[in-house]
Parts: sequence; C-alpha cells; structure tokens
Amino acid sequence: STLFPYTTLFRSIYQLGVFQFVSIKVRTNASHDHILPVDIAVKEAPRLTTKLGVGYGREEFLRFFVDVRLLNVAGGARRINFYAKHSALEPYNLQLKLTQPAFIHPGASLSLSPFYRSEKEPGFSINRYGTDFSYQQRISYYTDGSISYTFERDGLSVSQITLEEALKNKNIKLYNKSSFTIGLVNDHSYPIFQPQRGWFNAFTTTFTGVGLNSDFHFLRWIFESRKYSKLMEGYVVATRIKIGSMKPLYQDPVTPLEERFYAGGSNSVRGWGRSRLGPLNAENAPIGGNSLLEASVEVRYPIYKLLSGVVFYDMGNVWKEYFTFPVQELRYASGGGLRFQTPIGPIRLDVAWPLGEGKRPLQLHISIGQAF
Repeated sequence: STLFPYTTLFRSIYQLGVFQFVSIKVRTNASHDHILPVDIAVKEAPRLTTKLGVGYGREEFLRFFVDVRLLNVAGGARRINFYAKHSALEPYNLQLKLTQPAFIHPGASLSLSPFYRSEKEPGFSINRYGTDFSYQQRISYYTDGSISYTFERDGLSVSQITLEEALKNKNIKLYNKSSFTIGLVNDHSYPIFQPQRGWFNAFTTTFTGVGLNSDFHFLRWIFESRKYSKLMEGYVVATRIKIGSMKPLYQDPVTPLEERFYAGGSNSVRGWGRSRLGPLNAENAPIGGNSLLEASVEVRYPIYKLLSGVVFYDMGNVWKEYFTFPVQELRYASGGGLRFQTPIGPIRLDVAWPLGEGKRPLQLHISIGQAF
C-alpha cells in the first residue's frame, strides 16, 4: 500500500508519451519522520520514431503497417502519429492522430483523428472517411473511461440480394454516420502479452444519429469479460464471455450492415470461418445480426521452452433481432493449437471443428497473439 502512490505516479509520467523509460526508486533506508525519499529517473524518447511491421494470418493474409510518431509538437508534450496499414481485409487504413496528453490533469488526454479506411469483408465492401474526436480519462489505477464523437462518410458495396434482404432496399450508395461512444475498461489482468491472472472487463455503448445529417440512427452496446487463472507454473485457464445488441431508432427500418455483429473466425467461434456463423442471405453470404453471444474456455500449457499448447471450447451465435439470445440456438466448437512465444506476443496456430454440425470442414487459423 505504501508503494501504490508511486506506481500511479510512474504510470502518469510514462503515459505522457515523451519518455523512453521512467523508473522510480524509493530509498527506504533513508526514510525519516514518515518521509520516504524518491528518486525518479527518466530518459527522453526520440522526437521522431518509425515502426514497420509485417505479418500473416489466415484471414488478413499478408499485412504491412508503418507507424510514424513525432513528439512534442508545438510544445506541451503533444504528439502526432501517422499510421498506415494494408491487408486483404483492409486494403487501405490511414490515420493521422494528434494527441494532447495531460489534458486538464495528468490522467486525461484529448485526441483528434482524421481517417480513411477501405474494408473488404465476406458479405460487403466499404470505404469510410471521417474524423474521430476522443477524450480519455484514467478513473483509477485499473480503470479507464472514454467518450468520443465520430463523423464519417461511407460508401457501401453489396449484392442486390443483400440490398433487398438485409437492407430492405435502403439507398446505401453514400451516407453519413455520426456517433457518440462511451467506453469503460477495467483491467486487472497481467502480464500484458500473456495474461495468467486477473480479470478484464469492458463495456461500450454507441448512439448513432447525432446531428450532421446522419442517415442511420441506432443504439448499440457490448460487454466483454475475461478471467485468467493460473493453475500451476505454465498452466493457465482463460475464460471469456461477450454479449451485445443493437436496434434501429426513429423509425429506421434497419441497422447498417458494417456495424452489425458477426461471429466465426480466429478470435470468435473458431469452428467457423470469418463471419460465417449467423444470418446468411440467399447467396450464402453473411449479413450480420443485431444480437451476439459468445463464450470460450481455453487451457494453456507448456510443451518445450518457447513452445506451448492450448485446448479450447467455443460457443456462440448471432441473431437478427434486438436483445435476442435463445441459448438453444447456440453453436459449439472445440479444438487445439500451438503457441510460439515472441517479444511481441505468441504466434498462434489453431485447428477447430464444429460440434454436431454434420460434415462441416475443419477450420485452420494462423495469427499473432492469443485469441483473447
């Protein structure tokens, strides 16, 4: 309890983003009269840094990214990030982000982020451009809150069947979306890349249709909870539940296709391909739904040095209607996989098969990082 204020101070200083490292040393041997001398050592980060990355996954295939950061822009510890990414799912993802840390007080930050994204999903393609304006607040040592306003202009491309079945012939060639989003994250899990203990909880709610001639109006909420339990050295049980729902407002007949819930894939119910679990149109293409429920349990165990294994059991589904979660319609999958540890997280290989679904094919997933 004595060191807690210093760890809070450490985090506040480091999150300014202008230091390469921050260390705090409490000189307990030199204390007197209930006063603890504290030494703080910092090293300033380079003003200009560039990160390059390349990866491969069964869903994104080859992916590349570049992240350029410029520190202390016009003073005040402000920073600018330029981020660009290319993959099969995101042919173009460009973002310019201006951040003011310690806005009003050390635990808060303000950011402005114009963006352009081109996305290709199994059931649709979309081009988005707009701006996100966000305020983030540290509520406690483990809890962060945020509120953001996003305006974007979208161009959606879908088949005629999807237009008729999923969007009820709504004109979707080009439209506006303006949204307020409130988020709350409580993270007690550790360590960061390979959680072995603790909880992670996150809740977000989005209200779309706030000014600027928004063409869609809907309310959406999502809650996710994870629990990590260490059984013995190297053995971890990880569990997760995710639930969410959305509904159109103000007499809107439908919710936008790109904002709906989808299930199936390397970070979802792994016995199905990406977005293949849930409502499909007459052409067997995913059209998403307005309610989602997923749950997973995974046992992680060591094999040899940097190589470890997992066995898992997933369940979930997506439904068309708001706040609809019939548990008798849940779908199930099980499987196993391998993890090879790297400095940026584990390289992941999972093989999964759906249960009780006849002769559905096995699913192979390759990616970086744990499924959850």
